Amino acid sequence: MDTRIRCQLVIKSYDDLEEYDRGSFYLDESLDFQFSILETDNTYVTFEFNQKRVQLFYEPHDSLHLKEIVSGNRIHLSSGKDTETSYFAGYFNIEAFVDGRHVVYQFLVKPKNLQFENVVHLRKYVDSFYKGLSLDLSKTCRNVQDVEVEDKSIEKYLFLKEHQRDLLSSMQMVVQNGYQEVHTSRQMSRQVGKLKASGIRWLIQKGHRFNSDIHRPDMVMQDVKRVSVDVFANQVFKHEVTYWLKQCEEVIVFLEAEILSYEGKMDETNERIGYLKEKLSKMHEETRTSKRAHHQYAREKYGLDQRMLSYQEKLDGFKNDLLETKKMERSLRQMLLATWLRQVKDVYGDMVQFKDPRLQILLDYKSRYVSILSKQQSSFAHKPTPKLFETYIYIVLLQMFLKEGYVLEEVSNMHQTLSNPSLVHLVKGNQAIRIYYDQTLKRSNDLALEEEFVSINSVHNSPDFIVVFEEDGKMLDARIVEVKWRSYKNIYNEVEDTAVVDALKDYFNLGYHKIGDTKTRRAVISKVIVVFPDEEQRQVAIQYDEIVGVGLLPASDFETSIGFDGFKDAVLRKEYE
Repeated sequence: MDTRIRCQLVIKSYDDLEEYDRGSFYLDESLDFQFSILETDNTYVTFEFNQKRVQLFYEPHDSLHLKEIVSGNRIHLSSGKDTETSYFAGYFNIEAFVDGRHVVYQFLVKPKNLQFENVVHLRKYVDSFYKGLSLDLSKTCRNVQDVEVEDKSIEKYLFLKEHQRDLLSSMQMVVQNGYQEVHTSRQMSRQVGKLKASGIRWLIQKGHRFNSDIHRPDMVMQDVKRVSVDVFANQVFKHEVTYWLKQCEEVIVFLEAEILSYEGKMDETNERIGYLKEKLSKMHEETRTSKRAHHQYAREKYGLDQRMLSYQEKLDGFKNDLLETKKMERSLRQMLLATWLRQVKDVYGDMVQFKDPRLQILLDYKSRYVSILSKQQSSFAHKPTPKLFETYIYIVLLQMFLKEGYVLEEVSNMHQTLSNPSLVHLVKGNQAIRIYYDQTLKRSNDLALEEEFVSINSVHNSPDFIVVFEEDGKMLDARIVEVKWRSYKNIYNEVEDTAVVDALKDYFNLGYHKIGDTKTRRAVISKVIVVFPDEEQRQVAIQYDEIVGVGLLPASDFETSIGFDGFKDAVLRKEYE
């Protein structure tokens, strides 16, 4: 009977109206990868195989865990849209169990505007600044975006959190009705009841040695039946219970450490909040209090209050998960110590196939779990390449100023800061740099609660980066850095302004509102820099003097690339002196 797996690949247009058949082929484990698609491909795939002999799973773009494939069903593998979750550039698994043998195939997802090795360089550079930053934890970690990702603790924690109820239920079902075998042995005993034929033969042949009268015997040799639970299936089951008990113990250690860490962070933050409350209280009593100083302390306290809410939410989640994990740990320990499992040996048997679905479910769970932990790449989704390129630009901006002698003010959570809308400060003597990232600006007529950039008669009010130059607390200049994951021709042409150029021009309508001022400052943006991935590293001075286009090609040595030098010059050149 055939165990081959046939695959048919179809790429559809962005609107799903047209489709292009990429042909059909059989999966071949000797190949490095079975097929390749682009990140932007709207991809459908169909697998056909003998479901009686083959189980097939694939690694989805939005989960840590494999999804089972039904033969003949078309799968929408990836939408390829920025607005929806799609695959990032990398290798992904298709796993098969063929007559009990585990086989791993892979498919390759390529970036649209770069070569695959450029994306590898990007990830290495981003992680060299802060490890784990190239991973997009928001897709898989839910409320644990800022925990460490250096070991496999998070993978263990997330898997157990999602599956512990099913695992415990399956194990309890086996404990309630385990496997039994009847063993028959022969032994000497006093006669009870009617003798069987084997007992009569023994009396005739050997009974006179043990009895004075074989017609009225005192001792007979009889077959004794004994029910035993120490059978192979139960031995493998006990091994599974012991294995998951160990995983629970490791997750408990991880959660207790996280809880302790967050409690420490909250204590430190509370201490700072208390200091700010005292400072603000004294300012209210003083008559010569600087409004700027008062606002600065009030803004810091507000930020810390919000941080405390975030810490508390995550702490509550960890405590609840710890409680559930400890319940499972106690249940497993009770199985081993207070049930018939005490009489059973612990035997490894992962590669064995069992007809009983209760035990086979446990082995399947473990196979997926081990597969997640053994992957060379982290099981967390990487940032989509456009987001990764944006994060790279953020780090490049920081590195530029750090090498100019600026010092980055303390950031409590670097991963969260560089992955989400944020504001960072860099200082050098009486000079300072503020970098706003991914913040949606208010309209100029909205109530302003702090010093902030606002949108004045502009359609576009969400620039990627605003870089502000300050001296002695006064703003000298502000520049926008916009990151576009587009090809050169979609950024600029000599015939007419593209939609991108129109958006860049619109940013010059941004203003700046300062607390205490009656009017909003206009025309505060002196330059707009658009950065895009470009293999030829073309640098384009768009026909407007204040708009500069820079093409970058990520490579292993970023600072010597032509694109990097142009970008650095556009950002750092002091045109306000």
